[in-house]
Amino acid sequence: MRKFREAVVLLLAMPALGADNLTDIANRARARCEAIPAGEYHSAMIFNPQGLQTLFPRSECFQNLARELREEVLCQQATERQSFIFDGSGISPAVCRKAVQVQQQQDRAAAQAIRNIHVLTEFSITPNGNGRDVDLLFRTSGGLAHTYQLTLVALDAAGGRHVLLDQPQPLGEPDTRLNHFLPRTNLQLTAIRSLGRPVVTMEATLELVPRSLDERAVFQYLPEAQRRHTLGKDIALAAIR
Repeated sequence: MRKFREAVVLLLAMPALGADNLTDIANRARARCEAIPAGEYHSAMIFNPQGLQTLFPRSECFQNLARELREEVLCQQATERQSFIFDGSGISPAVCRKAVQVQQQQDRAAAQAIRNIHVLTEFSITPNGNGRDVDLLFRTSGGLAHTYQLTLVALDAAGGRHVLLDQPQPLGEPDTRLNHFLPRTNLQLTAIRSLGRPVVTMEATLELVPRSLDERAVFQYLPEAQRRHTLGKDIALAAIR
């Protein structure tokens, strides 16, 4: 029984970036709970805390997972193991729902404590010193040390979006200056040049991204305007043709 609990905890504790990775981690943890036989149980665990002297490992797994994922619907799977001798009341739908609600309250408090998230203050595109390639320059202001997602997109007249940069960006100290190298042969840069326009509208975005399921749960209580900051400007392309 303990190996299932440890496997779920290890999966949920794995660092990850991106919504797809976090969803995959959650799905694998859910699959591990589902794989435990529904009829399997343990009793006479006299050294366990009160309420956990008898239990279904599958129910325990789902109760822990419900709290970790903040999903009350999973509490339907937290069946109490009843016995005349041993106390199994620590795992039940009601106990599970209470644990989820307590965790959500803690998430809200954690979100309210987050301050000084980095925002973009400036960005530009300049020729690289080698005379061929270009540099993408960004400035940020803020002090929250974390990993953000930094993107730069060029917009064409037809509504097309040309992604020049989209990658995780660790930030720490305030007033950060970032320099990202872009080769002249970059296909998106070539597509922008082919538009034949002297200037092109670009949007740079800096977004606070979760590295774990716990962070994802906390960040959902942050207003989008606080989590995600976008700057738009027209960039003259004459200097980087």
